[in-house]
Amino acid sequence: MITGVVTSCRRYDLLSDTLNSFFSMNTAPFDRLIVIEDGADIPEEIRRPFSHHPIEWISTGQRVGQLAAIDYAYSRVTTPYIFHFEDDWLFYRSGFIERSLVVLESNPKCLQVWIRALTDTQRHPMEEFVHTDLGVTWRRLALDYRFKGEWHGFSFNPGLRRLQDYVSMGGYGVHARFDPANPGEAESRIGALYRMRDFYAAILCDDDGSGYVRHIGWGRHVGPATGSEP
Repeated sequence: MITGVVTSCRRYDLLSDTLNSFFSMNTAPFDRLIVIEDGADIPEEIRRPFSHHPIEWISTGQRVGQLAAIDYAYSRVTTPYIFHFEDDWLFYRSGFIERSLVVLESNPKCLQVWIRALTDTQRHPMEEFVHTDLGVTWRRLALDYRFKGEWHGFSFNPGLRRLQDYVSMGGYGVHARFDPANPGEAESRIGALYRMRDFYAAILCDDDGSGYVRHIGWGRHVGPATGSEP
């Protein structure tokens, strides 16, 4: 039912740490993991330690930018669900996919499920009410966050989402372009479109709300692409 998609761009040390932590913590079955490199092929010495895992390694050949790379990877997905993450995250607790799946299957308008700690949402507020589905507790990310109301919970942070909700948008690259000078703008624009369709994002808050993953890529931002994105 689930395909993993990992976006990568020349940060091979972070990618290795991310994949190692994912495989050590994930307990849900999945079809395969697609690792999409925005640029040339990932070197064999990076791929070799993961040869016993069901990974499909693909690349864009040259830098095309984040959204174009995601569109390319998602075009190869045939399962109803995608677990999306980037190459700079550390997973430290198990059960995140199973719990996220309960939330998505119980709530058709829930777009994606965050798995960061409740204290690690980059100050994005949450609604106070705690929802429960089949024993899984979660909260909604607030809509219309920040002074211009441009954030609604859509994110490329690690999280489960439906392929159909992506397909219904006709892809991401037709709606936004990634700008390294303003890296959140593309997510904001796509999130606004989902907001118009009454979608919202959830965050798991089971146990003590300590989450399942944390960011490890601070200070390692990727520079601008030379292909289709500025």
